Amino acid sequence: MIKVEDLRFGSKAHRKISEAVWARLRLSEQTMSKRYARWAENEELFSAYMPAREVDELRKQKKKSSGIVDYVTIEVPYIYAIALTAHTYYTSVFLGRNPAFQFEGRHGEPETKKLAVEAIIDYQMQVGANLLPLYIWLLDPLKYGLGFVGHYWDEERIALTKKVDVQPTFGGVPIPFSTPKTEYVTETTIGYAGNKLYNVRPQDAFPDPRVPMWNFQAGEFFARYVEIPIAELRNGEANGKYFNVKAALDVQKNGGSYAGMEINRDEGSSRVTELPETNDEFTIPSTPDDQPIGVLKGYEFYWRIVPSQWGVSESREQEIWVVTQSKERIVIGFEPLGDASNRFPFDIIEHEPNGYAFSSRSMMEIGKPLNDIMSWLFNSHFYNVRAALNNMFVVDPSLLHMTDLERPGPGKMMRLTPAGYGRGVETVIKQFPVADVTRSNVQDIQGVSELIQRIFGVTDNVMGLVNPGGRKTATEVRTSTSLAANRLKTQCEIMSAMGFSPMAQKLVQRTQSRLTIDRKYRIVGDLMNFGDPFIQADAASIAGFFDYVPVDGTMPIDRYAQAALWQGIMTQAAQVPQIGMQYDFGKIFAWVATLAGAKNIQQFRLNIQVSDADKLMAGAQSGNVIPLRDAPVEGATPQPAQHMGMGQPG
Repeated sequence: MIKVEDLRFGSKAHRKISEAVWARLRLSEQTMSKRYARWAENEELFSAYMPAREVDELRKQKKKSSGIVDYVTIEVPYIYAIALTAHTYYTSVFLGRNPAFQFEGRHGEPETKKLAVEAIIDYQMQVGANLLPLYIWLLDPLKYGLGFVGHYWDEERIALTKKVDVQPTFGGVPIPFSTPKTEYVTETTIGYAGNKLYNVRPQDAFPDPRVPMWNFQAGEFFARYVEIPIAELRNGEANGKYFNVKAALDVQKNGGSYAGMEINRDEGSSRVTELPETNDEFTIPSTPDDQPIGVLKGYEFYWRIVPSQWGVSESREQEIWVVTQSKERIVIGFEPLGDASNRFPFDIIEHEPNGYAFSSRSMMEIGKPLNDIMSWLFNSHFYNVRAALNNMFVVDPSLLHMTDLERPGPGKMMRLTPAGYGRGVETVIKQFPVADVTRSNVQDIQGVSELIQRIFGVTDNVMGLVNPGGRKTATEVRTSTSLAANRLKTQCEIMSAMGFSPMAQKLVQRTQSRLTIDRKYRIVGDLMNFGDPFIQADAASIAGFFDYVPVDGTMPIDRYAQAALWQGIMTQAAQVPQIGMQYDFGKIFAWVATLAGAKNIQQFRLNIQVSDADKLMAGAQSGNVIPLRDAPVEGATPQPAQHMGMGQPG
């Protein structure tokens, strides 16, 4: 059985694991590298970046030298607007719910457990700062065609050092009248405990290319490029997580690799930054152990193996082990993942459904040809307008002072030479007739934009623009918007099934197996309990199997219209007792108030418990229940008893 000491750098076991991991990384890189150039173009298009052409550079220099402003080409960022509109719709659908992650019991789990699960996951989303990775996750498919998100369990330990005054002691007894000494005392507490989410750039991901991207969980491995800070590396070495640290740092410091080729990984245009210029005397400071401040570059390799076949344990079942390896092929970590789901701790969503191709196209990639046409139509039109504004003339230089004609600026006064005295001005100077051959380009741009909208289903209604054609009623606007969102609705349903549902199950399973703290969590949802707004939860209280409630892909476009609909339903139900008795009108009222925009409606509710008539009658007969009109009023003067039938009617 392979042990950590057997994986020392240069050993036979180390070479065996390293070569196996490296071969699979190379296999994935050969397929993933085919997309790097296209992804870099998508990043530039999304950021509306356009390299300066030579003619534009000359115009800029002319502006700096002479102050003459000249026209430059621009890139119309229309596909950028389309992508952000789709992203707004996605985030409103997935993250606009309260809570964002909703669950249902699969095998008859009680409602209290469901509330506890939703409260804990919502705590992890809010306190764990996990919402921003979800926003980025929903944006990546629009830019790259796919998006990865990873997750792990984190228990934050907060170490706080304080200065305290300690009384000197002798034999454990404080010495009287002695001067207190100042000492440093460190207290360690547990802060956040829960799942943590992080994004993985497509250029940093290395899935198994033998299976489609959407089904990467069925592959043998999944790896990602990592940069581990040296301080974290040292800490992991002290805790037994990493080994061969000195060898890996020495090889990286010398800039060499002891074997093999380096994996080709594209930085991407979004990661390329221009650092400020420094003088030659500047040097990177070093740590006390003479290691430069920086990172160790490598790969985190999640590998589905049968441990007994690799000699790491006696288990004959498939498990996921994690191999951490430097770029120079030095293994510095090898341990089981230990996740309850026994799946890769990553999830993926794609822009377009494709069951057979390895990866799908992005919105930027599909729309780039049409966006280029829009940019060409726009620039060519203004080039022609600029040519028309140049005022080209045919002149007779013998009859006109040319310096007056060439003088820039408006309000020109041109003088004739003595040879031109007494002649008609029309024979001295004449302007060329100029025709705007690109007049229809503006209408063509509108046609191309409508074509892009039809391709992606992002119409003017979804973008919040009002179509011309007269005033429309709220019902017409709501209907047209709902029909326009059908394409986006289907896309959201696919993303829900592909990414959000599997991820939610893994988050719950990891929480059930790793949660060790018993805490109170705030109950979340549009309808909280009418009693205590908090619920006590631990690992036992969330035991069971819970399904993620999938999104239906629709966005609450008109909440006031929904509130009006529910008001009509309440009115009709109240008129039919057989229907009204089957529903809780108190909760329906709170729901309608929430739809209409009322906040914290529950804080105005009286804490009154309602029982059925039979229980109230039995309680009154036994003396345990007092009718409300006979109940004593706090602080009121008791009234003398009256005989039946006498006095004012009650």
